[in-house]
Amino acid sequence: MASDGQSNEKKPLLVWWGFGICVNCLAFSLMAGVLLLCVLFTGLHIPVGIEPLSLGEFLKLFYLSAAVPFLVLLGEILKGFSPWGFVVLGIVAVVLYGPIWIRKSLLSGRWKVGGFEYDGSTSSAFRKELNEAVKIVEQANEEIREAYESARPYASQLRERFQIGAAASGAAAEIARLVGPDCPDDFRLTFYVPDLLFSDRLYQFTEYYDKQGKLASEQQAGRTYSIRYGIIGRVWRSGVAEIEGELISPEDQMLLARDPRHGPIEKFIARRWGLTLAEAAHIKQYNSYAAIRLEIAESKVGVVFFYSKQLNAFGDNVARERALTEIKVMLEQSALVTKLLEINDEIASWSGRIQIFRNSKTGIV
Repeated sequence: MASDGQSNEKKPLLVWWGFGICVNCLAFSLMAGVLLLCVLFTGLHIPVGIEPLSLGEFLKLFYLSAAVPFLVLLGEILKGFSPWGFVVLGIVAVVLYGPIWIRKSLLSGRWKVGGFEYDGSTSSAFRKELNEAVKIVEQANEEIREAYESARPYASQLRERFQIGAAASGAAAEIARLVGPDCPDDFRLTFYVPDLLFSDRLYQFTEYYDKQGKLASEQQAGRTYSIRYGIIGRVWRSGVAEIEGELISPEDQMLLARDPRHGPIEKFIARRWGLTLAEAAHIKQYNSYAAIRLEIAESKVGVVFFYSKQLNAFGDNVARERALTEIKVMLEQSALVTKLLEINDEIASWSGRIQIFRNSKTGIV
């Protein structure tokens, strides 16, 4: 109940943890505090809040706070490599990304860093010499090919001038007659002479002729073989004439039967005759063969070679030996050997034959 005109209204209270606080008083206190801070900040020139940064100021802040410390750290690391670290890094960069001639020079040089030594001069010199040798050989092969192309028409002129075709035809018919009436129809004969270019090769000088002396092949003349190739090479080197009726002799057949490691047959032929496997596979069908070296006054002038695919095409052992003796006598008395000697002398007079295979201190064989 009111007395003496006084109001009975109560002031609003804020209860906080059991204490009553006057709301009006609290609001007035906060406003007074804010006003006081504003006066102080203004008087002391203290900025209020965070001013927005421009792009330039941001980059400056990043450079000073991040880039500079990183560059200082990197510099300290690089100083730790000094001085050889820079040399190594420089060499690696040049080797990987520099000009080719610089890389070759560095790799071929001799370097010594601390306890490590590198000498690339030997391997580089070998590679250089090898590359030069390859180029020389490639050029030489091309020139040899051209020389053989030129040799074909020259050999043809020699055959015509010395009438080698007629002489070879007559020799084929006469040899077939000496072999006997059972001389096979697939009898083929040709002549080899020393190669026109190389001293260690044989040159097929004529085409093949049959037992009647007729031409039996085309484009076979002009082929060349090593003096280490097959029966013609063996007879040329040894001078011992051979005539056989079986490519694989009975003794060799027994050897193959006892020891399978010598087979298959192509491998055995390749080992026996100095052939490749492809060549061995080709000649294994030629069972009967003969080769005789032609010579006059101790000068080797050529090899006569004839063959047949038939087994024992030239008779048994006795018949073959008789035929071989008679053939050798016939060839020694023929004008063919003299003509081949004249051809050989003519070639040798203006062309020193190239020698590739030889025994020497350099180990070339």
